[in-house]
Amino acid sequence: MSDGGPSQSVGVGSGAAVAMAPVQAPAEPKPPVHLSFALVLLLPLALLAWFVDHEIAQQTVAQATHQVGGHRLYKVSVGKAALSVRASQSAVYTFNVPVGATNAKVQGHFAATGDSGNDIEVRLFTEAQFTNWKNDHETPALYSSGKVSVGDVAAALPTAGTYYLVFNNKFSWLSAKTIQDNLVLSYVGR
Repeated sequence: MSDGGPSQSVGVGSGAAVAMAPVQAPAEPKPPVHLSFALVLLLPLALLAWFVDHEIAQQTVAQATHQVGGHRLYKVSVGKAALSVRASQSAVYTFNVPVGATNAKVQGHFAATGDSGNDIEVRLFTEAQFTNWKNDHETPALYSSGKVSVGDVAAALPTAGTYYLVFNNKFSWLSAKTIQDNLVLSYVGR
């Protein structure tokens, strides 16, 4: 006997049972509570932001196009809303009316400010008219304001094709002009 207490020896074929501790699978790490909570809050906010952005985009398209019996009414800004035309120069904006479009027109308002009369000349040309005008030939225009400070454009565009909106300040040798405009091309198409 030993002085440390009883001793037991168990042999391999001895019939005595060996007690074993249960084996546990390693514990899976749990994400921190604050991360799960943040995901629960952020996911609905992200979905809400996407929905609001999508609805605003749809409303913008709806404002730009309106359904008219299987066709759509398109509205496109022409010009820059605010521009400066240097002395003895012109600003030219080119735009197209697509093939198959009907009821094409340019409408809107413009105003000029600047020294020496606060005036500008606004003209709307077809491609052939514009070619003649830029080569200093007399030519009619779809719209011509004459020299004015403010004006309203209401011009029908006869066919599909390329058109030119001209803000002409060539008559003013010394003064640049600042133009504010809200001119819109509208047409019915597919």
